[in-house]
Amino acid sequence: MSMSDRNNMYHYPDPQQQNIPGQIPGMDTFTQHSGSIPMSEPTGSVDESMISMASTTLVNDPMLDMDMDDSSLADFLRDIMMPPSPNQMLDEAVIEFIPQNYSSRDVLNFGFDSSLDFNDMDYGWMSSQNNNISTLNFHAVPDHVDPPLDNGQQTPGVRNSIGLGAEAFQKSLWNWSPTQRDHVFNDTTALSLPYKDIESLEGRVESDILEYQLDQSSRDGILAMVLATHNRNVEHGMSRVVTSFPSAQLLNSLIHLFFRAESLKTDSWIHIPTFRPQSNRPEFNGIVVAAGAVLSSVPTVRKLGYGIQESVRLALPNLFEHDNSRTRELQILQAYALEIGIGLWSGNKRKMEIAESHAQPLITMLRRSGRFRRMRVPPLKPEVDDNEKTLEAKWRAWIEAESWKRLAFHTLLHDAQASISLLVRPLVSYAEVSLELPCSSALWRAKSPQAWREVYLQQPSTSSRLPSLVNCVHDLTPILKAQEMIDLQHSTSIVLHAIWSLISEYRQLEFVLKLQSPDRHWNGALISTSWYQELCQLGDHFRISVSEWPGGMRPEQNMIQELFMMNLHVSFEELQLFAGKEGTEEAQRVYPLLKLWFETRKSRQAVWHAGQVVRAALCFPSNQLRDFYSVALYHASLALWVYGMISLASSRSRQRRGAPVDPPAENDIVYLDSVETAESRRFIAIGRGVPVIQELSPALPLQPKNQEQDKPGFVRLDNPKAVMETVIYILTRDCTGGKDAFSPLVENLGQLVRDLGNAARIVGR
Repeated sequence: MSMSDRNNMYHYPDPQQQNIPGQIPGMDTFTQHSGSIPMSEPTGSVDESMISMASTTLVNDPMLDMDMDDSSLADFLRDIMMPPSPNQMLDEAVIEFIPQNYSSRDVLNFGFDSSLDFNDMDYGWMSSQNNNISTLNFHAVPDHVDPPLDNGQQTPGVRNSIGLGAEAFQKSLWNWSPTQRDHVFNDTTALSLPYKDIESLEGRVESDILEYQLDQSSRDGILAMVLATHNRNVEHGMSRVVTSFPSAQLLNSLIHLFFRAESLKTDSWIHIPTFRPQSNRPEFNGIVVAAGAVLSSVPTVRKLGYGIQESVRLALPNLFEHDNSRTRELQILQAYALEIGIGLWSGNKRKMEIAESHAQPLITMLRRSGRFRRMRVPPLKPEVDDNEKTLEAKWRAWIEAESWKRLAFHTLLHDAQASISLLVRPLVSYAEVSLELPCSSALWRAKSPQAWREVYLQQPSTSSRLPSLVNCVHDLTPILKAQEMIDLQHSTSIVLHAIWSLISEYRQLEFVLKLQSPDRHWNGALISTSWYQELCQLGDHFRISVSEWPGGMRPEQNMIQELFMMNLHVSFEELQLFAGKEGTEEAQRVYPLLKLWFETRKSRQAVWHAGQVVRAALCFPSNQLRDFYSVALYHASLALWVYGMISLASSRSRQRRGAPVDPPAENDIVYLDSVETAESRRFIAIGRGVPVIQELSPALPLQPKNQEQDKPGFVRLDNPKAVMETVIYILTRDCTGGKDAFSPLVENLGQLVRDLGNAARIVGR
C-alpha cells in the first residue's frame, strides 16, 4: 500500500467534485454528530428482576466457587454500568453544566469529539463551559445526595441499565464511527485567528532561545501550504484564512513556546541551535508552530495549532509520493513525528485514531533506511587544528547523525507510550534497535562549532563505540561506564521504555492463560510465573541502579517505572472491563477474577505502585503533567478505584453478616504515595494495615509526608470518591494559566475521574 493509499483511508469525497450532504458552513460537525444518546425519561420503578438475574449469573459461574458479594455487584451494575440519573448523584450545579443530550461517558472515553471550527456558537459555548469548569469540574461536589432509591421511586435509565453500559462504550474513544460529515475540511475555519486573540498574543512570548526568527517569507510559505491542502469551495473559508492568518511575529512566538518546552525535556530530539526558519521546509516550520500553539492557554490558539497540524498531515504524503527520496529526508520525517505526536495527545477521537494508524509508515521508513541499526561510519571527530570551514562541516555532519539517532529513539518512546495508552502491542521491539545511545547533552546543546569542539575534546578518549540499546536493557553496566560520553538521563528513559515490550508480552501471555481450559496439558503457568519473577527483578534492579546514578531518576521516569510495575500485578484490561468497557456481561465475567485478585498479594503490590505513580505526579514541574503522563495518572487512579470499590463491597458484606468493623488504629495507616516503610512492606506481605493516599485539594495544600511531627490528612481507598477528588486536584493543580489552561485531554480526564468518583459515592451509601 502506498503512502497516499494509507492517507486516503481517512479522506472523503473531494467537495470540489461532490458536495457533502447536509454540510452547514461554519457549524461544528462533530457537535452535530456527537453520537450522544439522550437520557431516558422516567419510565417506572426499578426492574429488580434484571439485577437479580445478573447476580444469579455470577453465583452460577462455573469458573469459580466462592463466597461472592452478590448484592454489591448488583448495586454496581445498577449504579455504575449505566449513566447515573440526576436525582441520584447530581446537584443543581452539575445538572446545569451538563448539556441536555449528555450521556455518561465510558471509562475509556477521555477524548473530545469537538470540532475545531470558530463560530459564534463556539465562542458562546466555550465561554459558558470555561466558567462552569472553573467553578465545578475540579472542585468537590457537595456532600448532600438524595436518599437511596426505593422500589417506588421513579428514576430515568434504571430499567435499561444493563444495556446502557454497552451503549456507553460505543461512544468511547476507541469506538469512533466516522460519518460522511467527518472530514478534514472541518478544520478550515480554525486556521484563522480572531483579531482579539491576535491582539492579546502579538509579541507576548519573547525568548532568546533561537538565534534566527521566522520572517515574512517563511510565514507566507506556511500559509501557501495551508491553502494548498484545504477545500477552496468552502464559502468564505479561504478568504477568511488569508485575511486572518496570524502574523510572522505571532507565529514566531509560538515557535519559541515550543522550543522553550523542548529545552526542558530530557529527550530533546530537534536541534535548537541550528533551527533556521528561512531555510526550513514550510511543513517543518508549520508543524513546529502547531506544536507551540497546542501548548497555549488560549483555546482559540490551540485550535489554530490543530488546524495547522491537519494541513501538515495532508501535505506530507504528497511530498513522499511526488519524490520518494524524501522518505529519507530528516526534516520531513521530523515533521511527520511531530504531527502524529500532536494528533495522538489531542484529545480528539478523529485525530487520535488517524495518528495511531499513521505511526506505522514512519516506523517503516526509519526501519528500511537503517535508522534503527548502528551507524557503519560514525561522524568524523573534531581536531584542534581544524580550520573554520572544516569544523563547520564536521559539526553539521555530527548534528545530522545525532538528529537521526534521536529521531529513532523518539519514535521508540512514542510507540511505547501509545502502546500503553491504547492497549495495543508496540510496533518497535528493542531487539531490533542496535543503535548507539545518544551522545552527551552538552554536545547536543552546543550553540556553535567551536563550543561543540571544546566539549568534545574534554571528553575521555576511547577507541570503543558507545553502548547500544540492546546491550543495556538487561544490564545497565555499559551505561554507567559511558556516562560521561552519553546523555545519561535520555538513555535511562530509552532503556525504561524498551522494557515495556517485555511487559506487554507477559500481559498477553497472562491473558491467553486465562482463556485456556483447565484440562489442557501445557506448562504456560510455569512460564508465566518465571517470566513474572524475572520482570519484577528487572524492574527493581533498574530502579535501585538508576537512583544511585548522578541526578537520580526524574519524576517522569519514576512515574513510568512505577506504572510498569503496576501493570505486572494487575491487568489494566480487566480494570476497564469492570468499569464497563465491554458492557455488563464482561463486567460480570471479570468481577470474580478481580475479587480473587483483591485477596492476593498482587493486588496490594498493584495499589502500592499506583500510589507511587501518584507520588511521582506530585513532583512534576508546572504544566508538565500532560499528554502521556496525564494518562498514566488516570491508569493509576483506576487501579486505586477498583481496589477501593471491591474493598467497599467487602466491608458492606461483613456488616450485613454482623461481623464487627473496627476503625483503624493510627499505626495501621499505610500511605501508598509516600516512601517505603516497615508498615507498607507489612501491608504488601500480609495485608495488615489500611491503605490510604494523602488528602489534597485547593483548600489543603501539599504537605510533607516524611516528617512524623507533621503527618498529612489522608483518604482511604475504600472511599473512592475522595481518592478521585485527590487525583483531579493533582491533574489540574499545575495549570498556571487559569481556567483556560487545561488541555482537552486533561480536562476530559478530570471530568471522567469525577464521574467515577460520583458513581462510587452512590455505591457506598
